[in-house]
Amino acid sequence: MQRLVHDRYFAYDEIHGCDLTTGEDVRLDEAPDSNGDLKASGDRCEEGPASLIEILNDARDGDPRWIVMDAGNAAQAAVMSARAAAVARRRGFVPLLVSLYLRWRGPLAVDLEDRTLLLIGSFARGLSAARGALVQAASYSPRPHVLLTFRCAATGGTPSVVREARAAYGAMPVTPRPRGAALPPDVVRLVERASHAHDFQRSGRHAAAERLLREVAGGLARRQARAAAAATLMTLGRMLLERGRVGPAEKAFDEAAQSAQAADEESMAGEARIWQATARTDAARLTDAESICRAVLLTRQLSAGRQAWANAMLVRILLWQGRVDEAQSCVPAIPDDGTDLDAVTAATIEATAVRVLLAGGEIFQAGQRARRLLGSAGVDQGPDADPLPRIVALTAHLRVLAAAGDLDLAEAAWRQLSRWHGPRGCRFARCARG
Repeated sequence: MQRLVHDRYFAYDEIHGCDLTTGEDVRLDEAPDSNGDLKASGDRCEEGPASLIEILNDARDGDPRWIVMDAGNAAQAAVMSARAAAVARRRGFVPLLVSLYLRWRGPLAVDLEDRTLLLIGSFARGLSAARGALVQAASYSPRPHVLLTFRCAATGGTPSVVREARAAYGAMPVTPRPRGAALPPDVVRLVERASHAHDFQRSGRHAAAERLLREVAGGLARRQARAAAAATLMTLGRMLLERGRVGPAEKAFDEAAQSAQAADEESMAGEARIWQATARTDAARLTDAESICRAVLLTRQLSAGRQAWANAMLVRILLWQGRVDEAQSCVPAIPDDGTDLDAVTAATIEATAVRVLLAGGEIFQAGQRARRLLGSAGVDQGPDADPLPRIVALTAHLRVLAAAGDLDLAEAAWRQLSRWHGPRGCRFARCARG
């Protein structure tokens, strides 16, 4: 049974449906088609704000957008929503409320698979859910989805003003949600049990580590400890990604993001989505990965340090696509207050900057930055330093040597990497080349 009728109604049985723009129940045999809808809504001659039309017309796969309209009150926002929906529907969008999208994304999956969405947020509330919906839509499809939210217009303001969210929300950091009560003892025991997965991994028992993490994640989910389950699934995903198992890793990150979103852990959900984009990049699904990165960066779900890391992942995708000029324009820098960055993430950001310099032909500057990275990653401390940031640093240095044509030194660097870290280091280096 077709669930989406006239790009407007969700058919929940053979005769009844729900208006995706308003949430009202309708009889499908009495519902007007799209042309009748436009005439009934009074939009036959009025196209809507030119800035809105420009944003809807300027669409590119992998580039979701977020726009903000000023409204005096909820009633005015509802009228503007209906008008924006009619304008969007004429251009092939499927407009629907954020709340309905989150509720019916599963039943509508087939109908929305290749469609571009106009997600309509509630007036003056539900911003977190709206941002999460845009990122979720971007993870399902790289179509140029648009999120529409409203803000209270200042007294005497013009209610038809349309802004891109970069201008309206550019200075709004994500506020960490206060932690609740202490975790129950059974949840604490499961979290402690998950920590043994690292011991299994270091001893080469990868299957045992994976099995343990999956069992713990399932147990946490059954106990409604969604945030802890999300963290466990991210650990699993990173472990799988390091071993080159891209498909299972991407699925683990997707499950982690959904679990974090259900726990209202917006920052954790955004981080899981960036890891999902990383897995998709390794699988050569570049437009899909770009869509997720841009959605997370646009909705600013991450702290400053993690935002820089997400930007680095986007730069990596652009370089793979040969879009060097775009990559050069958004090279990330580690913020002064980068306390939320672990050593591996910080090294990854710096290594990405080295790659951009090499892509632009700046070999000397790339070599300087790679040398600084070697020092900060503890390469001079020998094989006892933290291995992963050191592998990232050595790989960046190896890339510079190869670009400079110094093959003897490049071979020596590769031998050093192999001698210190064995197959794991070489495997990680091969991944880092991308």
